[in-house]
Amino acid sequence: MMSSLLNRGLLWKEWRQNRWYFLLTGLLMAYVPVIKSLYFLFFGSKPVSEWEHLNHIAGFAQGYGAAVDPWGMVTVILLGALMLGEERKGSLTYLVSTPVSRSQIILAKFLVGSGIILLMMMVNSAFLLGMENLFPLPYNRMDVLHWAVLSSLVFLGLYTLTLMTSTFTSNVLAAGGLVFGLVYLPRAVVYLITVTADKYFSASQSFLIKAYNLGSYLTLTDYLTRSRRDKLSLFDASHSYTVDGFSGKIYPGIWTEGLYLILMILVLLLLAIVIFERSSLEPGGTIFAGRRARRCSGTTIAILLGWLLTLSWADSVELFFLSLAGLTLAVLALPELFSRVGRLSNKGGAA
Repeated sequence: MMSSLLNRGLLWKEWRQNRWYFLLTGLLMAYVPVIKSLYFLFFGSKPVSEWEHLNHIAGFAQGYGAAVDPWGMVTVILLGALMLGEERKGSLTYLVSTPVSRSQIILAKFLVGSGIILLMMMVNSAFLLGMENLFPLPYNRMDVLHWAVLSSLVFLGLYTLTLMTSTFTSNVLAAGGLVFGLVYLPRAVVYLITVTADKYFSASQSFLIKAYNLGSYLTLTDYLTRSRRDKLSLFDASHSYTVDGFSGKIYPGIWTEGLYLILMILVLLLLAIVIFERSSLEPGGTIFAGRRARRCSGTTIAILLGWLLTLSWADSVELFFLSLAGLTLAVLALPELFSRVGRLSNKGGAA
């Protein structure tokens, strides 16, 4: 089964066609740990122990701060958008007409891109371990292991999410821009759920904290920034049902969080294969490649916008659901209304 999904010709084609993108990806991913360190080593004046870009690795593993600068995240998102988005200009249509399946195409792009990401993370990790052996730095080998494992898996998750987004968007810019919204979509949905549950159903703080926790673990960037984990430790450490403040350290759970990330990557890869199998390769709009993608995105935006607007003024749960349905239908009807007005104005001008 696996041998039928893997196509060596496709793997080689992906490498040859995207090798300059891979080189750029490698340079950007190595910028903070390697290139920046080498620059400071030869031209900087601060001692190695005061380099902030290395200290954040120790801080992450020891419960404080973020694990990585935004460079790495933006880089893997750009790579995921380029891998499929660039081929929509023409070569993708030819590729699917050859004796290869669409699942083989997606799997080849995933494997080659993931291999480059993992290779660069191994280079970064080896450099950090070498620096730790040569200089007095505040991190140790286990700190580097925690940083490398979680950073690699988050990068793979962002890359796979962008690859999945590229299956229903029409170009690189659309895929790269939309994925930033999808990254934070779970957090937005959980926020709306918690506000609704608290306002209309008097949900317990235990439920709110668990929902908050779920939203954080469904948001890929939270695994590295820890920005949504600081308020969760209050419940875990002191059993006080509150989500305000910060109780102390947030240690990364390398095995538990790693398992969550692996499951997310597999789900996103499966979605990418399923969507690409069913997507049209005909020229689409400026953002979405097909009518089904436009319809799904429009419905999602309408529901979220209607939900947010309804929460601001609906006083009862009955009024909330009625208003939500009405606002959602109104938002969905707006594009058709504007389209008809445009057609009528065009007819009037022609007359």
